[in-house]
Amino acid sequence: MTRKYHLAFPAAFFAALFGLSACRPPAPPPEQPGSQVYIQTDPAGAAINFDGIDIGISPTTLPSVRTGEHLITARKQGYFEARKTLSIAAEGRIVEEIKLAPIQGLLIVHSVPAGAEVQIDGANRGRTPVLVRDILTGKHRITVSLPGFVPQVRDIDVAGRVPQKVEVKLTSSMGQISVASTPAGALVTLDGTPSGATPCEIPSVAPGKHVIEIALQGHASARTEVDVQAGQKRAVKITLAPLPATVLVNSIPGKARIYVKDAFRGESPLNLVLPAGAYTFRAELNGFEAATKTNTLAAGETNTVELRLTKNTGAIILVTEPADVSVFIDGREYGRTKALQGDVASQELKIDNLPQGQALLHLTRPGFFDLKKNIDISANKTIILNEKLVARPVPFIPNVIVRTGPAPEQTAKGVLKERYANGDTEVEVAPGIFKTFKAGEAVITPIPPEPEN
Repeated sequence: MTRKYHLAFPAAFFAALFGLSACRPPAPPPEQPGSQVYIQTDPAGAAINFDGIDIGISPTTLPSVRTGEHLITARKQGYFEARKTLSIAAEGRIVEEIKLAPIQGLLIVHSVPAGAEVQIDGANRGRTPVLVRDILTGKHRITVSLPGFVPQVRDIDVAGRVPQKVEVKLTSSMGQISVASTPAGALVTLDGTPSGATPCEIPSVAPGKHVIEIALQGHASARTEVDVQAGQKRAVKITLAPLPATVLVNSIPGKARIYVKDAFRGESPLNLVLPAGAYTFRAELNGFEAATKTNTLAAGETNTVELRLTKNTGAIILVTEPADVSVFIDGREYGRTKALQGDVASQELKIDNLPQGQALLHLTRPGFFDLKKNIDISANKTIILNEKLVARPVPFIPNVIVRTGPAPEQTAKGVLKERYANGDTEVEVAPGIFKTFKAGEAVITPIPPEPEN
């Protein structure tokens, strides 16, 4: 709204000036003496009041002001009101300058964390916490900055001397990464740089993509990429997969049957790949007590399990007379004794892995009485047995003539017992006496049967 102001002058002045008369036409006014007053302010733009009348905005000019004392008042937002008395003694041009004192506000700037640099309208005003005592009223822009944090900008309007508080919480320009793993205790590297063991916090990480690697003995290493944002905290949680364990299972003696958790896995020595954990290994071998051992296999490690078996059986060494005797123990046949060249007794026959305790030995050969006897088998001991079978009495009826030379004493009669594939011939040369003739050693011919009458 625009207001019009007029200077107040005496009515006689106007009458004389315009030559007003109720009876005659107006006459030219006489020159009114006065001074021209030019008013300027620092800064310009102040509202000027002259003797109580608002006359405009500085700079401004009054064309004719009478002599005497006059009051000039200047007002401008953000500045204290200024008043000045103007004394005019004579006519002339007067330049009057009024300097306005700015109204300065009070500003308190805090930041979290403290120690941040404060700039107001681009000028450095100190570090937080800071009290600014000389800020002009009006609008201002505050910038709060601290290395490692994102600068913060605030626009404020200072109205007067009432203290104004600005609080700024700074956000880190770096990011953070928290790393956890299952199981814990894994070594962490960030972009190849060691950064602790899980669980751990990695502060002051530059924004951008980073590579996290996690390694723990006995587990497969893990690798992941993390995109870090300024002022943010990224959480990385990784479950590490355990590596399998390897185990070599040996037994003494070897060739034992190996069981793992009661499941047959093969004969020793045996290589196995198993998940980490506790296992029971068992070795079994005929003639031996089973051996058992429990081992805990660590992930990723190589282990050796040795199972020593204790013999729980005995053995016998058997010599028979004659040879070619069938041998039975508790009804099970273990073979025949073999002839020993030039001897009526047999070669030694060893029978091993016999269960300990009492057993029945049974020897048999055609033409001889069976021999049966109880034997005591002891663990890890060997019994030596020499057994002679008794021939069954049979009539001695020669059926071959044996000639070893041309002389009469080199000719004999006997009973043919067996012809062998290698050409040897076994003959009973006298009742109960047997002799084996090598091929070509004798001429053996059948005795012709006597003619029937």
